[in-house]
Order: sequence, then C-alpha cells, then structure tokens
Amino acid sequence: MNVLNHPDLKKVPFLVLFDKNKENIESSIEEFRKKLASLNDIIYNTQFIDFSESGISMLNCGIDWLAEVMKPII
Repeated sequence: MNVLNHPDLKKVPFLVLFDKNKENIESSIEEFRKKLASLNDIIYNTQFIDFSESGISMLNCGIDWLAEVMKPII
C-alpha cells in the first residue's frame, strides 16, 4: 500500500480484480477496502470476476471504467 502514497501515483486510477470463486474472499476485500480508505485521493474500482474462460469476458466492464477515468499522460 505504500506505493500508492507516492505523489506521482495519487491520481492514477487502478482496477482491482477479485476472484469470486475464492473462499473467504469477503474478508480479504473488506480488509483491502479499509486500507484504501485510509489513503487520500486514490481512484480505484473493484470487480469480481470468475477467472474461468466463461468469466473473462466480464473483464471488459472494468476495462471500460478504467478507460473512462484514465487521463492522458503528458
């Protein structure tokens, strides 16, 4: 999490993927969100997908969000 405190990364959006088939994923997600909440100006989105072949197509939703919020690097 310390890398997200770097001033150059404060406004860079990132997408966090969680495997919805993993056991006890809810507690891991909650812990991760608590850590992110303590950081300021972090732009992120979470997505739950099935990493099997049938679920990979859902990744497009997250990529679409990332493309919308990403700003060009100058």
